[in-house]
Amino acid sequence: MRILRSIVSDQRDPAVLASYRDPPCKASEANIQQALTGHYRNEHLLALAQSLSVYNTYQELVMACNQHIEASLVRLAAARTVPEAPLPVPRHRKLNPSAQAFDIRGVLYRVVGTDLTQLSGIGSYLALKLIDECGLDMTRWPAAKHFTSWLALSPCNKISGGKVLSSQEPSGGTAAPAGGHPEPHLHRDCIECLLSPTI
Repeated sequence: MRILRSIVSDQRDPAVLASYRDPPCKASEANIQQALTGHYRNEHLLALAQSLSVYNTYQELVMACNQHIEASLVRLAAARTVPEAPLPVPRHRKLNPSAQAFDIRGVLYRVVGTDLTQLSGIGSYLALKLIDECGLDMTRWPAAKHFTSWLALSPCNKISGGKVLSSQEPSGGTAAPAGGHPEPHLHRDCIECLLSPTI
């Protein structure tokens, strides 16, 4: 991103631009320098500048949305009883690139009363989406099987003569978070934990 912003700011030296590469980038600085050597056409520079402007605008909107989500969660947490046990050590160390810029895990722990990210396959971002879609009242699903079916995780087994002819997950017709499925590791034990009366 720094390279693109520098190009829009009239920097054309390939050596200078290549020096801005991110350390994890697999391409070497020499390869990037070679790729950045050429002619910069005005219409392409205009398109790049406008694309960056749109990107900046969306980033500002996302930040404003995150602030609104954070304020809503803090307001919900203030109305809940503070859990007696401290927040457990994070199970997932890897950060989700889609994660919000604030401490979702800590606020959700105060809202829910338990750390959903301790379940296999659930990070803070997915936990937030689950609470957003399901709410805190899990009594709408009498058992884990009902909740699994609602999430469209129950396989559609076609059985004839005692033999399974085909088995696949149903497509569509689900209110699962973000219009899709939770992580594949959201197995029965995790679902039963979500349906626990402590939530």
